[in-house]
Amino acid sequence: MDKKNPALGGVKQITENPDLAEVAFNDAGKDKQSQQETARQDICCVVVLLHGLTMPSSETDKIKKGVEEKFGKVVEVIQPTCRKGVISARLSIDKQAEMVVEEVESELCKKYLKYSKKALKDLPWMIIGHSQGAEVAMNIGYYYSDQLNIAGIISIGGPLTGTDVLENTRSDVNEFYEKAEKGLEVIGVSDSRWSQKRAKAAATVLNNFLLKPGADCLLKGVSDMRTGSSCSQKIKEFIRDNKNHKSNAHHIPILLIAVYIRDWNKCFPLEEEQGKDVEEFFKVYTKFTTRQENGAHDLLISVKRQLCRTNSFGNLAASKNDPVYPLNVSTYILEDKLHCTNLMSITSFVSVANGELSVNAEETIEVITDFITKNLYTLRP
Repeated sequence: MDKKNPALGGVKQITENPDLAEVAFNDAGKDKQSQQETARQDICCVVVLLHGLTMPSSETDKIKKGVEEKFGKVVEVIQPTCRKGVISARLSIDKQAEMVVEEVESELCKKYLKYSKKALKDLPWMIIGHSQGAEVAMNIGYYYSDQLNIAGIISIGGPLTGTDVLENTRSDVNEFYEKAEKGLEVIGVSDSRWSQKRAKAAATVLNNFLLKPGADCLLKGVSDMRTGSSCSQKIKEFIRDNKNHKSNAHHIPILLIAVYIRDWNKCFPLEEEQGKDVEEFFKVYTKFTTRQENGAHDLLISVKRQLCRTNSFGNLAASKNDPVYPLNVSTYILEDKLHCTNLMSITSFVSVANGELSVNAEETIEVITDFITKNLYTLRP
């Protein structure tokens, strides 16, 4: 795996030291009384999988299967259900993080009745989030790094510094549909007027109604995903400045998996003469999604946001060894995978004909299990 992406090989082994190894795993020589106070006889790590906005917990099923096949019963994989569906849209990222921690701790207590809460709390947590779930994962790190034993956090396509498409206005919607009309017909949108009306309505809600004082509480989970939100600022502070909510330094290993589509023609099986129309359409779609002419994205989230960057970021090739990150932060670029199976930036009713979701990809699962192995001393062969 390191040969495919040198950045992954550069992940600092923050947890690889004798002291943490002692904390992270049961020493066979401990006496019986001590063994009764630890859950490490059964498991040595908790892997928490967090789904995206309005999605079910089953969205991360393939990651769960991959992790369990790799590590067996020594890893407890938990897929919290407290955020499923519209709950993730209504509640703030802060509140969702709190609920996830409570649910995971409750699940551990129910399953491992013979162990104390303190022993269970000492278990290393590896938190993996897709899309909005990545924001929740970073939020847990930001607020709970001094309370939980967080061994690592992985973001898969997370809008870590916000979601550009949420900033589009009705004027932006009009411009998109004026320029994209022919391309929409080519990819199978028979009546673009209906999707245009829906997009305008969404823009009105996001950039008019929700900006009114107090109104954002109705869709706080969505509002927190905006660029410039307080949530995005906290995540940036956590990743880029290595600071938690108390402004204390942390050294939690973080992996940012950024996803983008390099070849748009793979998404739609069209005739050769239609390829140009598709390319022109996706130029317009790209600007609408990323608010940049040539912004890389995965159908919904720009790469710069996935890498916790802002508008100053413009060189995807240089991201592997970007000096902007602390030593405990690593990146991995995943090509030609999808955030979702439809053109979510404009409508959920237009499906992409070909393509694999990043959250389901074997390459993603391999990167994840490699990261877990590198950063959990006790799981090393």
